[in-house]
Amino acid sequence: MSEKSATDVPSSKRAEASWRLPREWLCGGLANALTSGLLNPLDVAKTRLQAERKNPNSTLRSVIKQLYREGGVIGLWRPGLVASFTREMLSSGSRAGLYAPVRDALDKSVGHGQKDLLLCKVLAALTTGTVGSIISNPIDLVKIRLMADPSRYSSLFHALKVVLQTEGYQGLTKGIVPSTLRGASIAVGKTKKDKPRNEKQKECVQLHIVTFLSCCYYRFETAK
Repeated sequence: MSEKSATDVPSSKRAEASWRLPREWLCGGLANALTSGLLNPLDVAKTRLQAERKNPNSTLRSVIKQLYREGGVIGLWRPGLVASFTREMLSSGSRAGLYAPVRDALDKSVGHGQKDLLLCKVLAALTTGTVGSIISNPIDLVKIRLMADPSRYSSLFHALKVVLQTEGYQGLTKGIVPSTLRGASIAVGKTKKDKPRNEKQKECVQLHIVTFLSCCYYRFETAK
């Protein structure tokens, strides 16, 4: 009886560990995708206001009214919705799914087996935030164009095709540097949610300072 339980425990742990990455990726991506979908009208209005040239005196209210006139209630959500969902699944999903494995690997290599080191958490967040921003940048680019001028493209894939035909692969990398800086800073700011795995260990003051500075930097960049 005892031999059976001794052999079953490691296998169950291995099975749970193998599902951890896709589970975290899916949950993190879906949570952010649903939130992004609910707030999509505001994202579309923000993009229209930033890209507005003909009428620089446009307001949030006037842009939302224009969206409603163009497509009704559905018109408020439709522009760039699929691209927004896809972007969050790639960006937020990868940050959530890859963070723990990268952090654990850094604990073993950099931290020499010690857990909950601030350096390992920050490096893991920077790595996953950078990866998420890089792989989602083409979708992020297309999302903005779909929101700014939805009549020009019939779908997400059509927009990607047009960018590739007119601007080449380099066109899909536009804005990748500020996008990566933003994604990495957001990921570092979210390390505050990574609670100490040792129950006796308390959160260090340095972690609060790093997350606060990261959030401030993100707000500064998005306010430009």
